[in-house]
Amino acid sequence: MHLTRNFFFFDARTSVVKMTEVLLFFWPLVFEYLEPEDLVNVSSVCLAWWRFVFQGCESTVQALQHCEQIHLADTGKLYQKVPLHFFSKLTWLNLNRTAISSKDFLKLVGVAKHLETLNIESCMEISEQAIFKAKGSLLCLRNINISFNEQFSVLAVACLCSYYSVQDIRARRIKLDRKEALFLTKTFPRLGNGRITLDIGRRILLNGRRILFRCCEHSIRF
Repeated sequence: MHLTRNFFFFDARTSVVKMTEVLLFFWPLVFEYLEPEDLVNVSSVCLAWWRFVFQGCESTVQALQHCEQIHLADTGKLYQKVPLHFFSKLTWLNLNRTAISSKDFLKLVGVAKHLETLNIESCMEISEQAIFKAKGSLLCLRNINISFNEQFSVLAVACLCSYYSVQDIRARRIKLDRKEALFLTKTFPRLGNGRITLDIGRRILLNGRRILFRCCEHSIRF
């Protein structure tokens, strides 16, 4: 009876080893068909899959290294699973409703210097000060969405208007009254003459004229 148990244990362990070998061959084949954001998601399942995605599987590593767009909305702190250098070639990044901190945000944009479109809508952990500090890194930025960040004020919007490359700013639910809107249009001629489109989701009356700060057809789309 004792021998039988030992034999059974050995057989079960051998089966596990064989199953592991199958999975080592199988999963890389599956991962080759996933989009970059899906690869990031599966990498968070366990350490073995993280190693597959970012270290062990050449096809996934290449896919992420040459990726220009990645969608990480509603993924909490999943962005932390991605080694920073994988953000270096991105031109489009959606972090909508993630828990990214100011510190991590500045690290990320410090690497992702080719970003043209950035969505940080509802990223409540990013401070207004971080928007100012990021200016030196986001030199290619054209479109940005900072909507539903109650911690931001007219100062954050003004900072973004001062970004030389920015063309579209979506800032819905950012507190902005008539005087502040007038300040922006007078301080930043590119906003007044339409070279920057500011969408705050409502109309504001300035000097008897109803000024509409809304996105045009060519504006940001997230």
